Amino acid sequence: MSPGVHKRTKPSQHAMDCLARAYYEPFPAQEVYFTVRDKLMLWGYAELVDMPSPYKTHKPGRTVPFLVITDAGRRALEESHETVLRQ
Repeated sequence: MSPGVHKRTKPSQHAMDCLARAYYEPFPAQEVYFTVRDKLMLWGYAELVDMPSPYKTHKPGRTVPFLVITDAGRRALEESHETVLRQ
């Protein structure tokens, strides 16, 4: 990574919203802007796992990386005083 890309010391609201989305169900990583995905992985809040593609245009059996929340990500969401985990 180039220097200065990850200057924030805490995740942005958008990053926490993406993490909250992964809290309920993993989703394809390509649906998130790459810097947000990289920051979540850098802080240990999410990881990439290959799963079958949900897209109809892909051939059967093709996999794509999905964003999956880690235990550290769950703790970060639960500790934040934001209302991102409302049901």
